[in-house]
Amino acid sequence: MKLLTYNTGSILTAILLITNVLFTTSSFAQVTKKTYTTTKIQTAPKIDGNLDDSIWQNKAVATGFTQTIPYNGRPATQKTEVKIVYTNEAIYLGAMLYDSSPDSILMGLGKRDAEDDAILSDLFIVEFNPYNDDQLLNAFKLSASGVQIDERVTYGNWDKSWDAVWYSATSINDSGWIAEIKIPYAALRIPQKEEQIWGMHLWRCIKRNEEWASWNFVNEKEESTVHQAGILQGIENIEPPVRLSFTPYISSYVDKNGYTQNTTYSFKGGLDVKYGLNESYTLDMMLIPDFGQVQSDDAVLNLTSVETYYDEKRSFFTEGTELFSKADIFYSRRIGGIPSNFDSAYSNIGTNQIVSNNPIETQIINATKVSGRNTNGLAVGVLNAVTANTHAELRDTLQNTTSKVLTQPLTNYNVLVIDQSLKNNSTISFINTNAAYYNSNYVANVTGTDFKFANKQNTYALFGKGALSQLYSSTTDLGYYYDVSIRKTNGNFKFALNQRTVSDTYNPTNLGYLANNNEIQNTLTLSYDFIEPFGRILSWYNSISFYNSQLYKPNQYAAFEINEESHITFRNYLSLSIYMGGTPIKKYDFYEPRVSGWKYEEPTACYLGSSMQTDAKRRLSLFLHAAHWQAFEYNKITQEMTIRPTLRANNKFILALQFDATSQKNAFGYVGQNAQSDSIYFGRRDVNYIASTLEANYIFSNKASLSMRARHYWTTVAYKQFYLLNTDGTMNDNIQNFTTSNTNYNNVSIDVIYTWQFAPGSELSFMWKNNIDHYINTIDYNYLHNLKNIWNASQFNTFSLKIKYYLDYNYLVRNH
Repeated sequence: MKLLTYNTGSILTAILLITNVLFTTSSFAQVTKKTYTTTKIQTAPKIDGNLDDSIWQNKAVATGFTQTIPYNGRPATQKTEVKIVYTNEAIYLGAMLYDSSPDSILMGLGKRDAEDDAILSDLFIVEFNPYNDDQLLNAFKLSASGVQIDERVTYGNWDKSWDAVWYSATSINDSGWIAEIKIPYAALRIPQKEEQIWGMHLWRCIKRNEEWASWNFVNEKEESTVHQAGILQGIENIEPPVRLSFTPYISSYVDKNGYTQNTTYSFKGGLDVKYGLNESYTLDMMLIPDFGQVQSDDAVLNLTSVETYYDEKRSFFTEGTELFSKADIFYSRRIGGIPSNFDSAYSNIGTNQIVSNNPIETQIINATKVSGRNTNGLAVGVLNAVTANTHAELRDTLQNTTSKVLTQPLTNYNVLVIDQSLKNNSTISFINTNAAYYNSNYVANVTGTDFKFANKQNTYALFGKGALSQLYSSTTDLGYYYDVSIRKTNGNFKFALNQRTVSDTYNPTNLGYLANNNEIQNTLTLSYDFIEPFGRILSWYNSISFYNSQLYKPNQYAAFEINEESHITFRNYLSLSIYMGGTPIKKYDFYEPRVSGWKYEEPTACYLGSSMQTDAKRRLSLFLHAAHWQAFEYNKITQEMTIRPTLRANNKFILALQFDATSQKNAFGYVGQNAQSDSIYFGRRDVNYIASTLEANYIFSNKASLSMRARHYWTTVAYKQFYLLNTDGTMNDNIQNFTTSNTNYNNVSIDVIYTWQFAPGSELSFMWKNNIDHYINTIDYNYLHNLKNIWNASQFNTFSLKIKYYLDYNYLVRNH
């Protein structure tokens, strides 16, 4: 055991010594970047997917594309020619994407901002970095079928929540296909300079061959493409436009509550504003926001000691994640989330009272965000949001009177980020989050830093982040964490040596998320990748990691694990994955007992799993996953299985059914404790999870779609025996007079939404949401019976209609 308890200082010393050696040596040569010189025009071309406008004649051509995938560095198999011109208002691209088999060009439709793999279509992509600082790319993707996708690309992050208003058209001819694009400067942040020098990527994807080609050479062995962009020059004497737009919305809701048999009607209206404070920074404001049409969260029955983490789906909070995710201290779901004292409604119940209404969300009054980066590489992000007082209602069943309980007072949330870009694609950031509860003597403040220092050749990098939490009430509680790693970021062979330390008093959860504090984690990951095809293999990725964790205070061994993964893709686009690993030494869980100072001993174990994905371009494709985990004591076994067939009936209709099943036999977990917290009870139980998800998408055109997602989630928990936890982590089975109920939980959620983009940036949407919860203590192992019972249970239905209309200041002025 002692061999696995590392000294924190020695790990940091090792990282610093390795950093010193790696950052002073390198054998990689710099690659010369391509340059394209654009020209100014007086008359803008018509965006119709044809390049017959006179302005496209006799212009410089960007060509000579090279493959990124599958043969990195080889010439592209098809010729591509791109011409770029500009006016005082916008930049224009005309791309001729030659194809020797134009009848084989894939033109599948998809929803706006769909994932690249979700659209079975060829793609043309332009990415601009107007500041040419190797930090951020604005990507504009256009499918051969005319679907627009835009995103912001930073190191390791693709932000699809960013939406710009731009114009495009495509066409097919005997030589291939054409992409014509207009990008207004208002969609970008451009510096105030007489001569503009931009970073630029031009990409092409030939979907039937899964071939990606770029204009400027991109080394696939490097971890990021942001710093590998070419150069666009020639833009001169343009004035950054007034970046001001308004998006008013109106929406109406009909809610049918099957639990109370009440039907309510509501009407909402609000406004989103975007304003460029200068050429670098943009103000985003939401006045009376409406997130009622956001996709429903997937319900789960959480038996663990860790809070369930839900992804953010509200576009206002997801946009700009490249800044606000620094140091991992901001979890935007806290804003407008479950009230901080949600459970207080039930603890305040008096005689003859019931909780008649307890909102699970706080109401956001407004939210404001400022973000951007200037010509000196300084990025600033500020986010502020205010939520209203939230009350639960208690009803006296005898007197039929109601009273209120405050579950969260008026609260102000604030996030401030300052990020400075440095040489060699390096950065350093400082971030602060603050949650202030009015009329309450409580303020939560967290201050952090996040940095990356790379060598000149971008072959090695030192990554680090950390934060100090400060909770102010009658006393001040302080805590901290840090996470530092050294990585080799280039080549077939890569490694990462990481240490993460979280003090026992670190607490960022008022405006952040943390699974557990009071721990130290050390991880070494080694990987070797075969990126270029050989034999029947298209690519092959392999990694092995060694993980050790211990308690921070007092310093005690927790776990040692070894994990291996291997992912291989064959030339027929069949992908296979194998992963295995285990814990060769018993480990200890210091969190499951739910009482500080206690631990639970877990036996040694091993696991083996695999997955398979057939060619997703085929009409019928299949994903399979299976895994088996087994401990060497108590006959503890966990088995997992996933089956996902996907049918592409045609270019418009896609249907997918996913079935997930997890079976835990003889699993152990916390079930209770006595009032003095000196007797902790565990239960041995069989737990089964089954989730069935049906997704259907019908794409009417590149501007209109109908989507449906239906999910049935079923969990059973059957207890076999109860134990008293011993202080050494073992369990005493000589326990009597303790029982807890079994669980049979079902949830059904259905989201159906029709979306029509009737004008650039403007949208009409109609949505139906259905949610059913059903919880009993008697287990019914018949799947069909469960499904029948839940359909007979009370349901909550919501019907909503929303219209938002985009108004651009520059367009209004020009057409006044």
